[in-house]
Amino acid sequence: MFEENINVKIMRLASRIIKGLITQVGTDNPTIVYLQNDFQDTFTCTRATTGLYNLVMGNHFLENRTWLQIGGQLENRATATAEIERRLDNTLRVYTFDSDVAADGILNNTSFEVECFCDCLEETE
Repeated sequence: MFEENINVKIMRLASRIIKGLITQVGTDNPTIVYLQNDFQDTFTCTRATTGLYNLVMGNHFLENRTWLQIGGQLENRATATAEIERRLDNTLRVYTFDSDVAADGILNNTSFEVECFCDCLEETE
């Protein structure tokens, strides 16, 4: 009987992550507190209209390579909802509703996470 040393490398798509808390009050533009930001960039946040906000940054949000999540703390929690989507390679869009009607002032240190995968591989531990 003999022993073989087998070196196995596990590879995965490399990714960068942004985690933060987003707040929007009245008709003001949203503000973000970054908890993690693997990019060398920050969002430009604008209010487009009632309950619709654009988060613009670089060209990082590739189609079929961007994972998004939003939730947690919302004003009027029983009736309030928030959604996030990739709009363009440089734009994410956040929608807020109260009782299924577009509404401002819903985001209150609301947690969100964005993970962007690139076409390069990295070795896992």
